[in-house]
Amino acid sequence: HQINRSVQYDEGVTLLDYWRVIYGRKVAIAVFCAMAVAITLAVSLMLPKIFESTATLLPQLESGTGMGLGALLGVNAAGAAAQSLGISLPGAPTTPTDIFLAMLKSRIMADEVVQKFKLMEHYEKTTMQDARLALETATRIVVSKEKVIRVTVEDKDPQLAANIANFYVSNLDRLNQTLSVSKARENRKFIEQRLAETQRELVKVENALKEFQTQNRTVAIEAQSKAMIEAAATIQAQIMAQEVQLKVMGSYLSPDNPDVA
Repeated sequence: HQINRSVQYDEGVTLLDYWRVIYGRKVAIAVFCAMAVAITLAVSLMLPKIFESTATLLPQLESGTGMGLGALLGVNAAGAAAQSLGISLPGAPTTPTDIFLAMLKSRIMADEVVQKFKLMEHYEKTTMQDARLALETATRIVVSKEKVIRVTVEDKDPQLAANIANFYVSNLDRLNQTLSVSKARENRKFIEQRLAETQRELVKVENALKEFQTQNRTVAIEAQSKAMIEAAATIQAQIMAQEVQLKVMGSYLSPDNPDVA
């Protein structure tokens, strides 16, 4: 036997019908809301209080000759020195804000914060990696529309949160000094190497010129030849300048980067 059942839907339901259903269950709804509020209040009272501390940093627009925070702004290739300290500057940042952000978020900065405030014990972690992750979770480093860098640290201890936030800013100056010294040392080594190579090339060119003059009995160089030699020297100087730039860029960019190509 087959039984055919048909369900008829009433399309004449209005908001008043819904209100009657809700009104009929008003007691259950009120009890549920009261229980939800009570549970939320109890949980919020049981949770530990978290304090927030913020330190701000405004990068200077002018570069200086000293070793303060402004010293790095005049460096065209700060990425080379940063790479030597294990700081990643992806895309070769060109603004002071980008460089400072990379330094603040670097692993070397996190390690120094962890060691300074003994955060492995504070966060109850057994490895530096776990302590770094806990610090990263508790820290926010953002840039406002006014290009002001804000370092915000959250912790159950308000004094510790304030100390860590302030340490980020103060340690940035020390790290910047290290970067400046490292960059100067690397540039000096590279320039000394290029200078030695250039001197050897000059000796070869002088010997070749003397041999040419002896074989061809040439006393004076014609004006056209002199102009050609000067043009070649100018091109060689430009090549050397580009080689220096390429050497620095190669320290923090991959060989496939369009700028390197």
